[in-house]
Amino acid sequence: MTEETQTAIAHEAPRAQQTSKIRVLLADDHTILLAGVRRLLPDVRVLVLTMHENEEYLFQVLRAGASGYMLKEAADTELISAIRIINNGSFYLSSSAQSMMVGDYLQRVRSGEERDSYSELTEREREILKHVAEGYTNNQIAERLFISPKTVDTHRTHIMDKLNLHSRAELVKYAMRRGLLEDS
Repeated sequence: MTEETQTAIAHEAPRAQQTSKIRVLLADDHTILLAGVRRLLPDVRVLVLTMHENEEYLFQVLRAGASGYMLKEAADTELISAIRIINNGSFYLSSSAQSMMVGDYLQRVRSGEERDSYSELTEREREILKHVAEGYTNNQIAERLFISPKTVDTHRTHIMDKLNLHSRAELVKYAMRRGLLEDS
């Protein structure tokens, strides 16, 4: 029986009050596990350890809900680090997985499939985005720009639609990533 056809092996840390222990499930990387990942409870974090350096496989497991992806050829210290990272609620991608994702993104940019949503914002929408990110309320923004609070709200709704964002907090994070707050 090869490593790829081994059945899932589970290891669970003792349930004693040891909060530093991390529960780990070791499983093989067959396609049937993708269906299993989809059925896990939302609080379960999944790190895929695979021999497949394949873009399609990477995106399948991420869509299925995996929190990380790394190759079996990685060093044991990288595996331990990845487990700790996803246990803390972050995502982990090996350098080869990161390269695949960046390559896919750049390909979509070149083909026109991926576009810079920020460039779709009007000058007024960019101005309002900056004020929202700086923490101003709709009323304060309206006073500063000599428009009604309802107009500010309409612009904010258009901004969120264009950028595919769903909350004020996401707007602030987006503005920070874009560097819109650096010259404030």
